[in-house]
Amino acid sequence: MVATALDKPHQLFLQTLMARHYLADRDLKRLHERVQQHYDEEFEVREGPAEFVERINGAIKPFSMQIRSTRLEENGAKVWGLVNELTDDATKLATLYNSHETSFFKHVVEHIVRSGTGAITTTECLQMVREVNEMLSEQAAAAALAAAGEDGDEGGGATGSVAAINLTGPKIQDALERLKKDAWLNIRDGTVTLGPRSMLELKPLILDSLGDDVEKCAICLDLVIVGCDTEDGRRAHLHCQAAVDAGTGGPASDSEGDDEQVGAEQERPAQRDEQQSGERDRKRGGGSQVENEPVRRRSRHGV
Repeated sequence: MVATALDKPHQLFLQTLMARHYLADRDLKRLHERVQQHYDEEFEVREGPAEFVERINGAIKPFSMQIRSTRLEENGAKVWGLVNELTDDATKLATLYNSHETSFFKHVVEHIVRSGTGAITTTECLQMVREVNEMLSEQAAAAALAAAGEDGDEGGGATGSVAAINLTGPKIQDALERLKKDAWLNIRDGTVTLGPRSMLELKPLILDSLGDDVEKCAICLDLVIVGCDTEDGRRAHLHCQAAVDAGTGGPASDSEGDDEQVGAEQERPAQRDEQQSGERDRKRGGGSQVENEPVRRRSRHGV
């Protein structure tokens, strides 16, 4: 397949998205509008956001890249990002991080997914040093023995390779900062959760490698890590369940959430419905406090 050449507005849009790692839905629409306004005199034909993104996707598809959207589990906010469609996690991260950092990140993702709450602490991350080093040492030893066997040597290079494996606490802290900066992780007040890029790119990998430890939302059928228990004992995203409770009959549509700020505390759909229904119900028992309360994470047992 031959890649389609992109004109200047599409190139600027793509470059900006790559530099930002991800954009909230309203920010992506603002970027689209500003890019077209900037080149308004040079390019007379104006495209809507969907057509604009579709044209870019057609051009970058031969490179296994696509612009996609997802909804953050914490608040249902819709975000967009450039996604590497290759399913090999090593390929996704190898150009950005060394093997030690990549292995550490994979351990963090596994612990977050298996936590039952979708979150772990930075202290837990620091405690992974021994676990990651042991795994890397075993891999290095196996690789050295395999290489020695091919050369007719009985493992002469194994010791040096193993000794080179050394992931320390400061290196872990540096890796966490980089992963946060690159939007793979969210870190706030000592709590670590999956960042927007992880939700955009790593869902297939999580399902493939941790399939027995994850569930799909009973409402939207997408991967659910941060969620709640439904009445029939299944799992659902908080925003999907809130939409059902509000009487909308399903998860938020793609048209909703355009004005949501990523990472900010959001009103749940049920609370917005309450606001529209009338003042009387809100005033009972301090309704305004409920509207401003952040969405709480719940464990598999609804805690």
